[in-house]
Amino acid sequence: MPHKQFPTTYVYWEKLKKHDELKKKYMPIIDKIEQTHPFDLTNPFSPLEKSKYISILHPELNTFLENEDINTIIWNPIDNFIKDINSQYQCKINLKESMLDHYWFCTFDKNDNQELHDQYDHIKIIDNIEYNPTFSGIYILNDDNESSSIVFRSPQGEPFHNTKLCYEFNTGTIDDIGEGTVLIFPYQLSHMVRKSIKPGRRTIAFNIYSSL
Repeated sequence: MPHKQFPTTYVYWEKLKKHDELKKKYMPIIDKIEQTHPFDLTNPFSPLEKSKYISILHPELNTFLENEDINTIIWNPIDNFIKDINSQYQCKINLKESMLDHYWFCTFDKNDNQELHDQYDHIKIIDNIEYNPTFSGIYILNDDNESSSIVFRSPQGEPFHNTKLCYEFNTGTIDDIGEGTVLIFPYQLSHMVRKSIKPGRRTIAFNIYSSL
């Protein structure tokens, strides 16, 4: 029978084949940034809670990834995500051009966590072209914990689910989500990080804008 599918939310993930090489390269680089810029490390969502979460959003420090590695960590997984969705679902992802808005690293010590948040932002106008926020992503660069601590949560009232509850995806229940995994998801999707059991968890996060 005919039906109409509305755009919906997806979380895509893949393991990077070059993870060991990337980890060996970028762990010392990020260590050095933390050591030389301790007063620039702040939580962008809760600036007063510096002990919870370390993030770099300073543009001059936000250039530690090489272009080839940006392709490996960000653009290739996004291309794979789009191909996967467009091959399976009625509502296609149709983009003209995308740009990397910014990326940053996050370091979690024991018991550090991140509260529920999303990457909501306004449309950007560049050369009279509108760019909408489209994708967010997380690359798990280092994590000695037994399971992933990232949790995604959609608003209350998802169709065909208990209307009293929010729909939640706990990545800790998925065996192949862990160190070396890149996750791609719509920028609107709320997500959080549960308390880290072991110290030293480190991720690289990023936001993408696209013309539609």
